[in-house]
Amino acid sequence: METVTQNLSSGGFYCRSRKRFIVEELLLCTLQIPMTGISGGESHLECRARVVRVEENAADGEYGIACRIEDYRFVTACD
Repeated sequence: METVTQNLSSGGFYCRSRKRFIVEELLLCTLQIPMTGISGGESHLECRARVVRVEENAADGEYGIACRIEDYRFVTACD
């Protein structure tokens, strides 16, 4: 499933999804991170994340999903 992340920090992230998740659910995620500078392109953050909050937005049929990152690894195009 693909979502758009609205907020990312060292401890977690917040995204919007059409699918409802369950609080405490463990997810395996790949976040695409745009790279700036000479190389451009993008790299990826592969992580295990736990759902800590689910917000329903009836107006647009999406859910706000707040996740805490429990473990991660940074993957570049060279890996």
